[in-house]
Amino acid sequence: MRASEEKIIDKINDIIFKKNNIEVVLNFKKIKISRNFYTDNYLYKGKDLTLEDVQKLEDEEKYFQVHSYLNRLLTNRNYFKKELVCKLQTKFKNLSNKQIDEIISEYDNNDLINEKDKAYQLIDTLYLKGYSKNYIESELKKNGVKDEELAYYINQTCLYDDKFFNDIIANIYKKYSSMLIKNKKDKTITFFLIRGFAKNQFISYIDEFYNGISTAELNEDENKMKLKLKNDYYKIKTLLERSHKNINSDKELENLCIKKLLTKGYSYDEIKEVIASNFNTEY
Repeated sequence: MRASEEKIIDKINDIIFKKNNIEVVLNFKKIKISRNFYTDNYLYKGKDLTLEDVQKLEDEEKYFQVHSYLNRLLTNRNYFKKELVCKLQTKFKNLSNKQIDEIISEYDNNDLINEKDKAYQLIDTLYLKGYSKNYIESELKKNGVKDEELAYYINQTCLYDDKFFNDIIANIYKKYSSMLIKNKKDKTITFFLIRGFAKNQFISYIDEFYNGISTAELNEDENKMKLKLKNDYYKIKTLLERSHKNINSDKELENLCIKKLLTKGYSYDEIKEVIASNFNTEY
């Protein structure tokens, strides 16, 4: 069937020019299109449309929405191509992977995606947050970025020297001033481990720092720990007495208290000392 003989199913009732798009008003819907599409196609008020014409307009609207979304994203900051693919897959579920790849390739070919700048930003951000070289390289690899220039940049910029480790350890110690020294040390170890460091890379710095804590500060910390343990013991003991009516003896109550206090990180000897002092106080 020739184009002139195709069935007319709709009509352009109006064309509205807006700031960021053009709105084509049909009998039953409004379709947003780009100015380029309008220029490249013979559209005018009163034009009759075939099914193929309407589908072409609908396809353009879909791609116009995708391009508008990508433009908004890339106006605010840089992205990796993998990040953009994931965002398009999430927001536009009707797009095939092939269509998404074609759109991303179009942006990439027109230098609208700057993965290298994004990589530099990521390296700087992760390093300042205390992440290891292995972790940073892993994140770049995860996003499909591997470049000799970036590897050189990491080696030159990310300096894992004495100052790097000592500053982090001191900052954590200061940040959690109200925390017990033992808990601060554990928190510092965890900090480095989750950022991709092997224990032998940082443990000597931590040991050196904590071995340098003054006797007066250690004594103050021990008193603080005993007071906290004592308060925790009374809270747990009271709670167990109220909620466990079937506790048959003081020994059973004591064992339950010990069990719960051990999960809070106290040592068995510390707990027994507090229980003993409590017993002597009561009797």
